Amino acid sequence: MKVKIFMAVAMLGLLSGQTAAADEGKVLHDESCIACHASRFNGQAEQMYTRAERKKNSYASLKQMVAFCNNQVGTGWFDEEVGLVTDHLNRTYYKFPKP
Repeated sequence: MKVKIFMAVAMLGLLSGQTAAADEGKVLHDESCIACHASRFNGQAEQMYTRAERKKNSYASLKQMVAFCNNQVGTGWFDEEVGLVTDHLNRTYYKFPKP
């Protein structure tokens, strides 16, 4: 019985860690990306990600675009933060298989 309880608690800990990372990617995105994208699309920032002619075709190309924007805008994100934002965008809009 103690083993089952321990395993349940351990799984909850893993899931909460994944949720925290997912939330961090969204926070970084919302703080650094939304204003620019919304200004380009009449307040509809999500159009940056959903319009057919701009949609990326792989997780790798999406990550390259996030890294490009990071450099252009000067957010100063580290690779881990670029990954968190990429994961957020992928989960929310793109649904590419992650390598």
